[in-house]
Amino acid sequence: MKKNIIENKSHIERLAFFCDAVMAIAITLLALDLKLVKSDINGLLTLTDLSSLIPRLVAFFLSFVVIAVVWTTHYQFFRYIIKIDNVVILANLVLLVFVVLLPVSASLISEYFDQRISTLIYSVNFLLLTLCINYIWNYLQKQPDYLDQGADNGVFSSITISCNVGVINGVLAVIAACFFPLLAFFMLLLRPLTTYFVKLYRFKR
Repeated sequence: MKKNIIENKSHIERLAFFCDAVMAIAITLLALDLKLVKSDINGLLTLTDLSSLIPRLVAFFLSFVVIAVVWTTHYQFFRYIIKIDNVVILANLVLLVFVVLLPVSASLISEYFDQRISTLIYSVNFLLLTLCINYIWNYLQKQPDYLDQGADNGVFSSITISCNVGVINGVLAVIAACFFPLLAFFMLLLRPLTTYFVKLYRFKR
């Protein structure tokens, strides 16, 4: 594939803005699944009605955290990109496919909470997301003139850790989902905390 290198800042910003918009829409779509299952007892709201929201709220919160982490990582490395090409554009589009699919995966978690198949589908969706963003960052780092080399190396190391921890977390969650769905769920939920402690350990050495 011909690289077709783009150095125009406004074109790079357009790609970043498009990705931001799609991620914002995906987060909004998550909220559409927050619906009460009414018991219709004398037309009154009951605790049973409210309890039906718990799996949906949990799925919403987890998915919000997942997209927020992906967006944060994506935002961080786009601050230092000075060139892109067709590979970067295509990889970002593939990333957005899995971002848009996340509300669908979340709806499965909402309906079939703590079940193996629904948790496995969600975990695979998460893993594919992390693989995409990890691929984009690795590709950019292999192109020495694509990133602002005047940036602090610590920042690049921090982004690399975030990407790598995400992939490892995703692989472990997929494995756990086959045997202990609830464990997989909590592993995904604790991903930001895991990343924080790995960075803390890495930069204190």
